[in-house]
Amino acid sequence: MASKAPWPEFNGLKSYLADGHPPDGQHSASSANAAILDTRLESEGLIQTADPELLALAARYTGANGEGIPTLRLPETFPERTYLDISVAGRKLISKAGMAQIAQAEGLVHGEAEAPTCRK
Repeated sequence: MASKAPWPEFNGLKSYLADGHPPDGQHSASSANAAILDTRLESEGLIQTADPELLALAARYTGANGEGIPTLRLPETFPERTYLDISVAGRKLISKAGMAQIAQAEGLVHGEAEAPTCRK
């Protein structure tokens, strides 16, 4: 919800994601609208989960501790860095298809490409 130079403002996106109008700050986003956007981008193949295999590994080694809290316990043979890698494995990244869309849009800005056809 907040941006800082050199990044553009993306006012249309901020308005869509706002939990009320106008977007008042970095904590004013609607989780429901963000989830809708995330689902749509992923279903279009424009974003993807960073490392699904690493998330599956984490699930295999996660169990309840003595207090019933889910806890990740990797075997000692895994490097300590694996915990950090797992902590970001569920983040989204732009897919190859998404990067192609960005490249095409940049081409349009510079007059180098044809306008994309609209999908329904």
